[in-house]
Amino acid sequence: MYKLTSIEKFGQAFFYQSLTFPLFRSKLRTIESEESIVAIGAYDLNKPVGLVLAEISKYCDSAEVLSLFVKPNYRGQGIGTALLTRIEKVLSLRGCQEVELIYTTGRSGILELESLLRK
Repeated sequence: MYKLTSIEKFGQAFFYQSLTFPLFRSKLRTIESEESIVAIGAYDLNKPVGLVLAEISKYCDSAEVLSLFVKPNYRGQGIGTALLTRIEKVLSLRGCQEVELIYTTGRSGILELESLLRK
């Protein structure tokens, strides 16, 4: 059974880097010093299986989900929903009133993402 964890140290973030786009890996590497970056990981048997990464705006009233990923063999178990629910709560506690997620249609996994966002 998977568990969720807040990723706040580079030592943790290192193991989750492969679960986001190369463009955003540098944000994980600076997570200790960059208060605007929020990351929640999912793990099973001490192995990373999912990650959601968000960035809080300069004015701290909104955030953008930069990346959401669940390993293929763990999909359909509610991990994506749990990751989004947890990051929404964390962002709300940090003062964000709005969260935005931008994605490109027509790619693999998009139907699942759209289904998740309808919940």
